[in-house]
Amino acid sequence: MRTRFFGFFNAAAVGLAVLALAESCSRTPPEVALAEGQRALAEGRYEESVPLLRTAASAYRDSPVAWYNLGMANLMAGHNRQAEKALRKAVSLCEGTDDTDALVALGETRRRRGRSDLAAAAYRVALEKAFRKPRILAGLAACELDQGNVGAAERLLEEAIEGGARDPVALFNAGVLFSRPDSLATDPSSQTRAANCFVGFLRFTGADNWPERRADAVRRLAALNENRPAPIRERIDELLFQAAAADRSGQTARACELASDALNLDPSNPDCLARQVALLRKRGRPGDAEKALANESLGHILFPTDVRFAPIVVGTANGGSR
Repeated sequence: MRTRFFGFFNAAAVGLAVLALAESCSRTPPEVALAEGQRALAEGRYEESVPLLRTAASAYRDSPVAWYNLGMANLMAGHNRQAEKALRKAVSLCEGTDDTDALVALGETRRRRGRSDLAAAAYRVALEKAFRKPRILAGLAACELDQGNVGAAERLLEEAIEGGARDPVALFNAGVLFSRPDSLATDPSSQTRAANCFVGFLRFTGADNWPERRADAVRRLAALNENRPAPIRERIDELLFQAAAADRSGQTARACELASDALNLDPSNPDCLARQVALLRKRGRPGDAEKALANESLGHILFPTDVRFAPIVVGTANGGSR
């Protein structure tokens, strides 16, 4: 599967910036263009948002918010050259502040244009403003891998995950890095790390966030399951065999522990999750039924075509405890 790292789109930041700017403007045609452009951007109508936000940026030439929104509209519409121009203007207007959104978006734009060295420079400036922020570390790691610096990318992503265990960009990019064929061939533990990253990404993002990346994460989990390294496969088979034997002998608690060990070793394996769910229900300790239901719902997210896992019935896509 082709290596494709995850970029950054801070929709929440756009929304906050929108309100601040709109409140400061009088009711003029540029303000109408601004409001309609921001609405189109938020609703995913990127091509429609570009000319509206261009009008707003022309009217509010000293506003970093206006140029940032114009840059994001162009970026999301695939107009990378125009996006870079607008975002460079936003970055220059943000000098002397602690804002990093424009710098990070500029980094992603430059990566999309194949200018990973300049992209890395933007991320490094952002890191100076926001000390070792996980999402910025993840973006810089993508630049390092683009340039063939695998070791540097891995160190940055490990730091990003450690500093922001639920950051979706860091989790997805780390999963991509660890699931590279050369990593899996030389270090079987990469299977565990990659699978955990993709599972974490799917757990900690809502169903409406980054749908393309979520679908990609599901596909990558399936690929990990189909191409499991022999040492991991053999250890899982052994653990599940021991779990079945313990269950037959009436040691359901021990069987449940063994199934959990197998799942923790490789959460890309739907058999491990299905076995653990069944044993949790059979064990019947306080909280087991709820945990089984949550993990069954998580299984529907991770393995949507597997009939053993029911549709989501818990509150959010963040359900699942493993």
